Amino acid sequence: MYHRIEQLLQEKGITPYRLCKDIGISQQTYSNWKNRRSVPTATIIRKVADYFGVSVSYIMGDDAELEPLDPPRDQRRIPILGRVPCGVPVREITDIEGYIYYEPPRPTSAEFVALRVTGQSMEPEIRDGSVVVIRVCESCDPGDICAVSVDDEGATCKIVKPDPDGGAYLMPINPAYDPMHYTAQEIKDHRVRIIGTVEEVRYAPRKRQ
Repeated sequence: MYHRIEQLLQEKGITPYRLCKDIGISQQTYSNWKNRRSVPTATIIRKVADYFGVSVSYIMGDDAELEPLDPPRDQRRIPILGRVPCGVPVREITDIEGYIYYEPPRPTSAEFVALRVTGQSMEPEIRDGSVVVIRVCESCDPGDICAVSVDDEGATCKIVKPDPDGGAYLMPINPAYDPMHYTAQEIKDHRVRIIGTVEEVRYAPRKRQ
C-alpha cells in the first residue's frame, strides 16, 4: 500500500509533509506506514483515496487499471487552486494542487472551488494552512468573508467592507494586521476582484509547540 501512495505523491508533485497536513495525520504516522510499524485505518485510507481521486482498492494495491473514484452521492469534486491571477476567469485556471469533496447545503447550480489559506491575518477563525471552500461569484454582501484576487499576486481571504465612495476595505480578523483599502478607480482597473464567498473552512491541524 505504501508504494502506491509514494507513487501518487511523485506523479502529482506533492510532498509527504503536504499530504500529512492535508489529511490531518502526523509525519510520524506516515513514517510508521513507510517502515511497516503500523497501517492506516479504513477511514484514513478513504481520505487518502479521496485526496488523490483514486479508488480505495488502488491504494490497497489492486493491480487493476487506475480508475477515478466516483464522487459520493450529492457531493462535488472541486479543485484546490494554486495561484489565482486577477485577469483569469476561475474556470480557466490550470494551477491545481489537488481536489476535495464538498456537498452544498442546498441544491444549487453555483460553481465551487477551494483555496489554501496562507498567513495568519484571518486567525482565529481561519488558520494558516486551512482549505476554504469558495462559492464562485463576482459580488458579495457587506461583511462577507471573501476570496479576493489582488494585484495579480494571488488570492487572499478577507472581510469585504464597501466604503461610501465606491471603494472597499479588505478587513483582516486578526488585529495584528492592517486593513487594505482600494479606491473605486483601482477596483475599476481590476487591481482587485472578488473570486467568491467563503462557504466552509476545513481547518489545518494546530502545530505542536
